[in-house]
Amino acid sequence: MGMNKPNVRKIILDEAKVIAALVILIIVLEVMVLVVPALPFFIYLAVTALVNLILIPLLIYEAIILVGRILITRRNRAVSIMGSVVLRIVAPAVFVGIMFMELIPLVLLAVTYVIKGGANIGTLSMLATEIVTGFYVMIVGDLIRTFNSKGSLIIDQTINTLVRNVGLTIILFGGALLPYVSMPFLYAAIAALIVTAVTMVGIYAPLMPISIGINKMRNFFITMMGIAGLLMLFITTPQIGPLLTQYSYYISLVSALTIVIAIAITGYGILTNIKRPVTAGERAAITSVPKPQPSTQQEANKPIDDGTSINIPVAEDDARVYAQPEELPVKPFEEGKTTVIKPTENKEKGDKEP
Repeated sequence: MGMNKPNVRKIILDEAKVIAALVILIIVLEVMVLVVPALPFFIYLAVTALVNLILIPLLIYEAIILVGRILITRRNRAVSIMGSVVLRIVAPAVFVGIMFMELIPLVLLAVTYVIKGGANIGTLSMLATEIVTGFYVMIVGDLIRTFNSKGSLIIDQTINTLVRNVGLTIILFGGALLPYVSMPFLYAAIAALIVTAVTMVGIYAPLMPISIGINKMRNFFITMMGIAGLLMLFITTPQIGPLLTQYSYYISLVSALTIVIAIAITGYGILTNIKRPVTAGERAAITSVPKPQPSTQQEANKPIDDGTSINIPVAEDDARVYAQPEELPVKPFEEGKTTVIKPTENKEKGDKEP
């Protein structure tokens, strides 16, 4: 007996209607572009943008959503979590990726038409690709970071923290792909990668204090490393570096000193946390599996079924029926009568039941 699951057939029918409507609309617009002669450039550009930037990505998005909704209805917990990953990460990531891929040629086409050869298209294309790629990686990182931000999935808190750190690391590495401002993001991304690697150590219980300590110092460590990268940006940027040539040595020294201070203070924080015993609350917060709160009393009364066990409601008065044999002590058999001894035996008359 388990919670009610959505009807798979209804899910397929609902998504099929949306997919069919999108396919028909795409075909109509493509036929219109091919049939109508001498279509004005801006109308052609608008129709192409509508099809390539919105409708086609949305069609693929709905197809992936269909797969995710089917997976999430499965009783197996691992498959259900995989469905959540498809719905919350894969589908939006694919949608944004296809949209960005189609955006670059459309922007270049519009710029070429407006400027008419006044710009270096090759350089512009490379710059646009770097910017779009950087922002796309940052979006994917944020999808990973917020994957279970509301705690709706039953996942170990150590894994939750690890997933958030992985998402943050990807966001910062995405920023490192952006032209002209990459250095601060790169330094911060390296710091976040170190935090993520140490967080994995927390999965091993004896090393849990190290993971707790570095996550307490995470924001400070990443911020200090970002400041160090910002200082290096001033002397490595071609537009600014030559103006600061005489100060480059001192700027590099301050940047290195910032890194040393960040490592020293973070290391001290970790050592302090190691020496301090982990409290029961901290251990429970990291190792326990959170239970989602029911939204209604009806949901609270429903037994939970993850596909691996059978939930049998047991009344309080009938608990002894399901107890282990050692919890039901029985007196040695006496000829002519059988007596069941209660947990607290009383030798007065009337306590023995035939």
